[in-house]
Amino acid sequence: MDFRRLRFANRRYRRYLLLGFALILLLLMILSRCQQGTPYYSAAEDYAPQAFDDLLLGQLFTVEVEQDISWRAVAAVYLAQTPPDVRGQEDDLPARLAECRALLPLEGPAEGQARDYFRAALGKPGGDAAWSQYVALNQIDRVFQGKQFPLPLDANFDYADSWQQSRTFGGDRQHEGCDIMADQGTPIYAVCGGVVTKKGWLTLGGWRLGIQSEDGVYYYYAHLSAYAQGLEEGDTVQKGQLLGYVGDTGYGPEGTSGQFAPHLHFGMYADSGQTAFNSYPYLKAWQALALKDTDEK
Repeated sequence: MDFRRLRFANRRYRRYLLLGFALILLLLMILSRCQQGTPYYSAAEDYAPQAFDDLLLGQLFTVEVEQDISWRAVAAVYLAQTPPDVRGQEDDLPARLAECRALLPLEGPAEGQARDYFRAALGKPGGDAAWSQYVALNQIDRVFQGKQFPLPLDANFDYADSWQQSRTFGGDRQHEGCDIMADQGTPIYAVCGGVVTKKGWLTLGGWRLGIQSEDGVYYYYAHLSAYAQGLEEGDTVQKGQLLGYVGDTGYGPEGTSGQFAPHLHFGMYADSGQTAFNSYPYLKAWQALALKDTDEK
């Protein structure tokens, strides 16, 4: 018997056996992925408030208002399971978000346990992708959380999404805020704490205030009829502090009023006041959460 030839055949047989096992393992992994039926999308970078689709954001905020779970958790699942080019384009977006909500436990993730939370709900690949999205939504969540609506909830006011609508005074331009129509003299309160960096007259904004907050956003309040007594540039204000009163000032030299109906122009700017983003979905959610909190008391 030729033992050298036999040893060579055995070595070749073992190589083929190992290769077969490797191919079977690869096939099982592919089948498992196909059975999951969901490609997962991780966030490449943090989402900036000015770069996120405002209509989608409004629907996500509504989830927190209506379903008692962190909007950010549901958003993380939705973003991880939805290709970037179709996000927000579904025929029935609320139903799609409800499906994402149903994949999660009743309560949102505890502090510092988000990754385990998503893995427990979605498995390791899906959970890690959702966790990546959850982390990337941190800046938007900082802007959203802990704020209040700028007018009294029992005041007479109305507003709609007028973001980027055409304006002509001072030249053709697009609207960079949300106009909250209200009675003359309605109190205006700070939506959050910050430092007053701008106070005084602007041709477009009339008597206005600019407040830089720790969340990185510059909050702009315009067309005031009067300021709160003693408020000056450089002052630190607290959430809920009286800032001034609704008016109709602006669109002319200092002191001009009556060029339009009384309202508060409320704007939000990223990049130290350089880049405007739509304040409407934030306002609607802050108002709804405040009303819900009032009803529950």
